[in-house]
Amino acid sequence: MKRRALITTGVVLACALGGAWNRFTTHASPAPKVPAAVPVEAAMATATDLPVYVNALGTVQASKTATITTRVDGQLQQLRFVEGNNVKAGDLLAQIDPAPYEAQLAQAEAKQAQDEALLENAKLDVKRYDELSPEDYTSKQQVDAARAQVAELTAQIKADQAGIKAAKTQLAYTSIVAPFSGRT
Repeated sequence: MKRRALITTGVVLACALGGAWNRFTTHASPAPKVPAAVPVEAAMATATDLPVYVNALGTVQASKTATITTRVDGQLQQLRFVEGNNVKAGDLLAQIDPAPYEAQLAQAEAKQAQDEALLENAKLDVKRYDELSPEDYTSKQQVDAARAQVAELTAQIKADQAGIKAAKTQLAYTSIVAPFSGRT
């Protein structure tokens, strides 16, 4: 019986040692795996243009823009550009009929010539009245009126010159030019 007890004790002790051994070995970390080898190909490097694609929403805006409007009224005679073409600064874009503005300029120039002729006559009158005044052949009022006429006509000539300048400016506005180089 002793023998049986001894065998039973040995079997129980063997099971207990086996369980303990199993518990310590299962919690140990597994051995790391070695990664598989990656095949590598070699080639010569070359410079090449690659297309660039951008898929996005957005807007495009020019760095310079200009809204061209007319400064004078009139019939459009010529349109000298095609939309999308390039133009240089100062290129003629459109031409408005200049005939009415040329006529205004001619009228202003004729008015100035008329007033200059009247001024010359008024100066001659003042000279005559000055010669007649010492002998009292003319009244002081006539002399003063003649001098006032000279001053009035001198002022009128200045106004005529301003009118000519304004007419030339209006005439220049009939040609619409590009303010800077760019694309229309």
